[in-house]
Parts: sequence; C-alpha cells; structure tokens
Amino acid sequence: MGAGLRISESVALDLGDLDLANRQVVVRHGKGDMARTIPLLRAVSLAAQDYLAVSRELLRGPDHAALLLGRTGERLTSSVLNKFLAAAGRSLGLHLHPHLLRHSFSVHLLRGGADLRHIAALLGHADPATTAEVLPSAGAGRPCGGVPGDAGRP
Repeated sequence: MGAGLRISESVALDLGDLDLANRQVVVRHGKGDMARTIPLLRAVSLAAQDYLAVSRELLRGPDHAALLLGRTGERLTSSVLNKFLAAAGRSLGLHLHPHLLRHSFSVHLLRGGADLRHIAALLGHADPATTAEVLPSAGAGRPCGGVPGDAGRP
C-alpha cells in the first residue's frame, strides 16, 4: 500500500479502516495492539480507489468487508500475499517480499529528511531507537526535524 505496514497489518485491514476522502488508513491491529493512522500519498489513494472499484465486481463469493480479498471473497492471508509479491518480484528479476517494501518506505522517508520519531510512529515502533537500529546505513544519524512537505502531501 505504500504505507510501511507489516504484512499482518495489511491483511487485517477492513474496508472501514480506509478513509480515501482524507487519504489515510487506520491500522487497528498493529504489533502490540498499537493503533495508528497513516497518511496515504495521492497515488496510493487513487490506486486504492481503482482496486476497490474492480475487486468488488470480480468477487465470486460474499464480501466479508476485508480490504484485501481472495478470489472467493475471503480475507487475503499473509502467505498468499507473500507468494503474490514473490511472483511479482520474480517477473521483474527481483527478490521482493513485504518487509523489503516496509524497509524501503522507511528509508525513502529518512532520505527525504523525515524526523526519525515520525518514521517510528508511522511504522508502529514504540521506541524510535528500534527504527534507528534498522536504518543505520540509510543516514539514521541525521538531526531531527520536521517532515518536509508534509502539509501538502503529494
């Protein structure tokens, strides 16, 4: 989703957790039951709108209100999502997995000048030191500051 979610958080999302009008998603089932709200880039919001328009029309079973669905309407599982990403990666010649996407999200924010504390909050880390541990080679030692361009998210 381009939001730095853990795979377990992604598959636990329900339709009601996605707020496209305000371009955000509420993660209610984070690690340690920590809930948080994640802003969505315009491109992610538009992709979600397209996905919702198409996915519900293609269902071959009842809609169980989960955001990510399998073909028969059941909630997508972590293992199915892992297999999907691995196959997509192979077709591109990449070793693609959900945690790599999560890490890329955090590195992109850090290199863009985001404050480590903000990145930690978006990732659902209770302590920014946890975030700093996983980002040492990405310039995690930068001084803390605001998130550039946050007010006008693209």
